[in-house]
Amino acid sequence: MEQAAPGSQATLELLRAETVRSLNDPDVWERFAIRLEEAGRSTEAAEAMRRAMALRGPSAAGLIAVGQLELRLSDGSAEADAFEQALR
Repeated sequence: MEQAAPGSQATLELLRAETVRSLNDPDVWERFAIRLEEAGRSTEAAEAMRRAMALRGPSAAGLIAVGQLELRLSDGSAEADAFEQALR
């Protein structure tokens, strides 16, 4: 049997179904987030990664991953403003 490509719609649907079956498994949500990111679906990927962190608890790697996803979703102005305020 042929496997679906990591970011393919078939893979995403399989992982989405797995999240329904395993609502409280942070590893499932993290895998889903990674595949969503590979498919270019950053908004959904950030939501899935936030869900994984809510279940597992915050970690440096998880926070960095969410931050990177959020940066891809914005124009960077909010981040620049926050950085400037932090320097004051």
